[in-house]
Amino acid sequence: MSLFLAGDAVTVLHDSVMDAAYGIGTGSVREHHTALAEAGGRIYASGMSSKARAVDAAAVGDKAVEFVPPDRLVELIMEADRVVTY
Repeated sequence: MSLFLAGDAVTVLHDSVMDAAYGIGTGSVREHHTALAEAGGRIYASGMSSKARAVDAAAVGDKAVEFVPPDRLVELIMEADRVVTY
């Protein structure tokens, strides 16, 4: 299970955003992150999007996030049996 974040989505990796973001009917981003991490999911963040928004290893703290180039997204899509965009 993998999650790839790009564009403004990388900002949810900041603790302040993760704690404040809450979708009506979907729950908090923090709850989703915790569930994904506990299930052994991997989080990838677009390196270019992250750099443009000052999201780096220091900003995400102890969260397991891999900052990757765009071609990694293509690889993940090709490796997956399912791709969901929400």
